Amino acid sequence: MSGGLARVQRALAVHTGRYRVVAGWHARRAQAAAFCGDLRIAASEGETLEAAVSEIDARLEAHRLALCAHRQQTGRPSPVEYREALAVLPEPLAEPALRLLKVHASLAGASVDINELARRAGLGREEAWTAYRRLGRRLFTDLQWSRLRRDPAPRYVLEAFADCTTRPDGGLDIRLKPEILEALS
Repeated sequence: MSGGLARVQRALAVHTGRYRVVAGWHARRAQAAAFCGDLRIAASEGETLEAAVSEIDARLEAHRLALCAHRQQTGRPSPVEYREALAVLPEPLAEPALRLLKVHASLAGASVDINELARRAGLGREEAWTAYRRLGRRLFTDLQWSRLRRDPAPRYVLEAFADCTTRPDGGLDIRLKPEILEALS
């Protein structure tokens, strides 16, 4: 099923959770695929559309169980979950947030101050803070991550994807979590 479903005559397109399932016919074979944004999560073929979609449903359930198992083991979302959440960011948030994340990831896991990160990404300090806070809120919501620790400072939302440490001078050092670093690689 190379090339996705580009040459398939579409018969079905539905959303199930964050996934879009597309099914149709190609060369007398029913094909189905599940996507998260532009990421293809699973693909299948069958004699009938029902069989192909049923296989996709089973693969999505196995995918969900694997993600749950990772969370139970580590207490954190997996790199796959982060990759999927980043793939469906709304456009106004995606550009500055992904630019910051890519610059941050290029620092190979090092801690960085938001001022330095903003400078390296070519953004203003407030624009960087706004993008990172919106990204944090979005990831907490999309990943349904209950580990949110309410803190009076705005940094708590960054904990959706970063570990933060307050310096003696009151500044904040931000280090990306290993899972999001892997998702970005």
